Amino acid sequence: MLKLFPSRPDHPLADLRELQRAVTEIGSKSPDDALKEATGWLETIGPIEEDSDPTALLRLLLSFDEAMQAHTRQLAERYVDSRLKWSAAASTRWRDTRYFLTLLGDRYAALLRTLESGRKPYVQFTADVAVRLLRAAHATQRWDALRYGPHDPQHWRRCGHAYLSALRQGFADQPVRLRSNRQTETSATREYLRTVALATAALDELDERQILLAGQVVNYVLASLRFTEKAESDSVFWVDPALPQAPMRMARPPTPTATVRYFSGGAALDTLIEMEQLVRGGTLPPALGVEHADAPHLAPLLRHLARHWSEEPPVRRHRRHPLPGAVQVIEGLEPFVELLSGQSSAQLSLWEQRDASLHGIGLTLPVDERSRLRIGALLGLHSNDGTRWLAGVVRRMQRVSDEAIHVGVEVLSWHPMSAHADDGAQHVRVLLLDPLQRDATIRLAVPVNGVRPGAPLFLLGQNKALKLLPRELIELGADHEVRSYQVAAS
Repeated sequence: MLKLFPSRPDHPLADLRELQRAVTEIGSKSPDDALKEATGWLETIGPIEEDSDPTALLRLLLSFDEAMQAHTRQLAERYVDSRLKWSAAASTRWRDTRYFLTLLGDRYAALLRTLESGRKPYVQFTADVAVRLLRAAHATQRWDALRYGPHDPQHWRRCGHAYLSALRQGFADQPVRLRSNRQTETSATREYLRTVALATAALDELDERQILLAGQVVNYVLASLRFTEKAESDSVFWVDPALPQAPMRMARPPTPTATVRYFSGGAALDTLIEMEQLVRGGTLPPALGVEHADAPHLAPLLRHLARHWSEEPPVRRHRRHPLPGAVQVIEGLEPFVELLSGQSSAQLSLWEQRDASLHGIGLTLPVDERSRLRIGALLGLHSNDGTRWLAGVVRRMQRVSDEAIHVGVEVLSWHPMSAHADDGAQHVRVLLLDPLQRDATIRLAVPVNGVRPGAPLFLLGQNKALKLLPRELIELGADHEVRSYQVAAS
């Protein structure tokens, strides 16, 4: 490692022209090459020496932080768009990006410790460094969420330390301009609230695109969220920055201390509900800066956030009971329909069952680089001692190690059946989730964009066609739609 701070520094980037050249080169490189270059430079920074001038390190970190912003966004988009997220290539890209974000946070943390000595005039940089540290930690937090964990065990210790350091120095609410060419300002309190909001958003129930969108939504409603020193009637979570632990629900109240803070959705709840109605009506809120293709992910996300930040957050309806065993699994609507039709040659996976409730199953599966498993994926499930296949959908994912993932599955049907259907324009294979009864409203799982919305559907079989009248789109899954239809009387 090279020295950056002594009176005779030997680090090449201590020279402003060299630093600018390096930053310009990073900006012109591809995201992967820029990541490698920026990481290499951060690795060359040695310990901060006593009585040194920390402004050189702050200048360097800010320069690389800013230069990599666009690249890390592109890397996140590329990861989310990849079909095989557990492949060796995707896993390597994820690890490399996470390492850079962690290294950047480490360097900010070391700089903050230097500023805490109280030496003037450097203490004035506390707000800037605390904000940058919290934003780097937030970026790492979201990057971990894209992989469904495991999350950094030091995250809350680091974030709490940054927030309390700024608070003790009287800088927690001091405005910090993130970029010299923009008017946008933030503060240590605002950035700490951002990471609290993301942690309380139940990201393990969202698909990867929704996790990215959640960051944009949180940024939009951040000023409307409630973050108070005293518990209020609508407080949903509490967090103590002095403790190395994530926010907790109010069902488990805290030990009162001067550092405890309370969180709720506040006025943001109305904003989320209004935005959801707009999106479902076909209008995207311009301030969010989302693409039209994001609309199917955005409306459920807005409802999800409103539910989890409300005074009555979702609770488990049925107890889980330990029920170990082995379960055969087939992923995806089309493979499952083929299997039920007796036409499938797809290889089945064997997962471990941990527990079960009235409408759910907890499973553990090995990380398979060929898997395309997603939140919202439709599964066919068959226990070794069972007599039938079940249809389920993935509702929750938690990666507990490099080798294993915990999955929560909601059972959609205990007696699914495959069928051929025609919407007047095309033939399509569908999955019946409910029994066929005259005048009954039933659910069907159909391929995404596989049937015409609003058009009757005819089930084909036994030399006759059964007419189904369209009702509503219930859910958009990873590769399927769940739609409701009414069985025609005759």
